[in-house]
Amino acid sequence: MKAEDWSGRKAALRLQVWDKLESVDAVLFPRPCHGRIPNCVGSAMACRNLLEVPEMREASVVKVHPSIGAAALRTALVMAGKTVLVPPYPGADFLYLQLHRDYFPSRASLEWAGDKREYLKWAKPMKLLDIPPVDVVVVAACVMAMNGLRLGKGKGYGEVEWGILTALGAVDPSKTPVFSICHDLQLVDTLLLSEDLMETHDLPVDAFATPTGFFRCKRVVKKPSGIRWDLVDSQLEEDIGALRELRRLGDAELQQHRDALASRSAIPKQKLCQQDCSNF
Repeated sequence: MKAEDWSGRKAALRLQVWDKLESVDAVLFPRPCHGRIPNCVGSAMACRNLLEVPEMREASVVKVHPSIGAAALRTALVMAGKTVLVPPYPGADFLYLQLHRDYFPSRASLEWAGDKREYLKWAKPMKLLDIPPVDVVVVAACVMAMNGLRLGKGKGYGEVEWGILTALGAVDPSKTPVFSICHDLQLVDTLLLSEDLMETHDLPVDAFATPTGFFRCKRVVKKPSGIRWDLVDSQLEEDIGALRELRRLGDAELQQHRDALASRSAIPKQKLCQQDCSNF
């Protein structure tokens, strides 16, 4: 399939979902949801359903996308004592902000820890080589299918982040679970979101949560690894400044870092969560 055919079919699926969500008032602020990761009615319930699964309960470090619909998830994870990694605004020269409940000065601020207006006051920027092993990655989605395929907004930020994390050894494509949250109306038939639409750098999910439940996928493609530098243009490098830092790291330094993270991952985790996430 030609690139323009991929792009056209993906754009049509996004438009179909955005139109459907708007037509039944299934989205909240900001509206219209077109061109965005939708902030859907019931997103807090979808977050709760995701928090129930063992991988989330046992995780110490979770990367969560910065969209409004995931605010409840970020808050619950921080309140539970977990480390949350969230991308900054485009244009920053680092990959993630680190959120932890110890950084928030009061109970009132902690209860809004997942809200961008609050966490930007207290979160700490992280250099690439300070990023710890990530136990779970939560990516954004505009369109979802039961075969694990998903479409984001189309900018590829989630794929670039994943590529950087694999280059650092902070995630393992064969082991690290990738989840998402969405509305049931964002689900499309697997015949529409099929394997032939995916490119080698597209990131599938292992499971997703909606307001009605949690669903394991039968993935039809493998998770990618590394950065497709041929797809990194000047605008993407400007938006995700960590790409410039990654370019500066030599192969020997990266390998040494990967070996160090692998050693850390081999050590059994202590139970860091002092509070049950599901109580949020």
